[in-house]
Amino acid sequence: DANGVITWTPSEEQAPTTALITTAVTEDGSPPQSATNSFTVTVQEVNQPPLLDSITNLFVIDELTELVVANPASDPDIPANTLRFSLLVGPTNATVDAITGMLRWTTTEADGPCTNIILVVATDDGLPPLTATNSATVLVREANRPPELAPIADQYVYAWSKLTLPLVATDPDLPANALAFGLVEGPTGVMVDASTGELTWTPATPADVGSHTVTVRVADDSPLAVNEQSLSATRSFNVVVRELQLGASRGADGLTLSLATVPGQSYRLESCANLAAGQWAPVTGHESILGTGEPITLTLPLGAQRQAYYRIVLVP
Repeated sequence: DANGVITWTPSEEQAPTTALITTAVTEDGSPPQSATNSFTVTVQEVNQPPLLDSITNLFVIDELTELVVANPASDPDIPANTLRFSLLVGPTNATVDAITGMLRWTTTEADGPCTNIILVVATDDGLPPLTATNSATVLVREANRPPELAPIADQYVYAWSKLTLPLVATDPDLPANALAFGLVEGPTGVMVDASTGELTWTPATPADVGSHTVTVRVADDSPLAVNEQSLSATRSFNVVVRELQLGASRGADGLTLSLATVPGQSYRLESCANLAAGQWAPVTGHESILGTGEPITLTLPLGAQRQAYYRIVLVP
């Protein structure tokens, strides 16, 4: 300017460089005379921090889902420095790609409900290295999952024998929801305890002999189901009721009786000489017969009486 003050602000493109600057001063005499001066200016490179695009401040996701967040970044230096990304704060199983800056986090059942702060840092390789940081809050919502009812094998029982079957169910949520059991389909008389899941049935009519389909259900009481139905699971299986038979045959050794039994069930053999009198009495030596699931053979000596009636009684 008129006072000889030199001003220059080097741009990013002008570093690093060495510039020669020559100035001249001219008088207004006649003829005008001038003088010059030269000097050099060395412009040094100054590292600038990387630029990390801002992201959404709040993410809301359900548990058991994946969060994917891009972290676009650039470096204003010319030439641009190389950037590396890292996770400064976040869940232990969250990852950040060191090259692309892509954040990934697959939430687990244990993560909901919770609130997490995530900080992603971009660092350049300048001298000295400089950084930029993105931050976000991630709210993980609890997501109800249906209970699981263990497979149930087909059941076999003899008529007038009690079937007791524990139903096994679990709830995968944390904390686990309370479960309630119930009967969806089955023959008359089948009962399911709502709290314990124990299924019981004593087939006690001739119509019960045969195969029956039974369907049971377990449902949770998730608090998320206040305005919607709770989640449930069902299982179907068959109950085959076999007829309880007492066979008899007479041989040289006496009277042979054959009895089909249920494992663990106790029986008592009784006899009567006159059906009209209805006076049944336990047969000595056969007051308690433990079932094995296979037919049991009993041999009775022939007495002096010409006829006798036998029956099998279930022992509680």
